[in-house]
Amino acid sequence: MYVRGERVFGATINEKLIYLETNPSISTVYEELIHSSQFRTGRYNELVEKYGNKIAVDFMEKEAAEKLIKNAKAFF
Repeated sequence: MYVRGERVFGATINEKLIYLETNPSISTVYEELIHSSQFRTGRYNELVEKYGNKIAVDFMEKEAAEKLIKNAKAFF
């Protein structure tokens, strides 16, 4: 799947809608669930209001990556 010309393995549209490629990795599923939580808690809207959409998306990706690393033993 491609988003803005980049190949992605999953995409979270909002707190209820996640797209995943066929046979996604465990890390892809967890990452998209983290993004869903970011939408659900209002984190995404908070970041958009403060920095704009592009930077908000970058922050969300960074936060999700940090959470995956921090919880690697528990998740995997």
